[in-house]
Amino acid sequence: GWIWAVSFAREWKVKLFEMQISSLIPLAGILYLYIDSGVSIPELIHDWDEDGCALVPPAFVCLCTCYAMVLVPVYQSKLWNAMEAGRFNAKAVCTVWEDLLIILVLLAGMTWICF
Repeated sequence: GWIWAVSFAREWKVKLFEMQISSLIPLAGILYLYIDSGVSIPELIHDWDEDGCALVPPAFVCLCTCYAMVLVPVYQSKLWNAMEAGRFNAKAVCTVWEDLLIILVLLAGMTWICF
């Protein structure tokens, strides 16, 4: 889906920055809902016992949203640069996935150490 979205954005001459901002707006909205609920982020991250939507703890959803705030712009930027004039390069896309996996492991590790 992301490959299709990036190729569509390139075809319609959308700037990378505009695409990244439009992707971050829904994530920022979700994060605002957590902040507006009155629960502090550290309390929320430590509460894994409460069931949220679809039996997923709210802490997990909050962490995934925070990770996505970092990973989505990085992924879009790397994928944008990997796709040369709308052409699909499987090797470049695999390199992007490898880089994102390393970033995700580092984010998860830092979260685990800090909290």
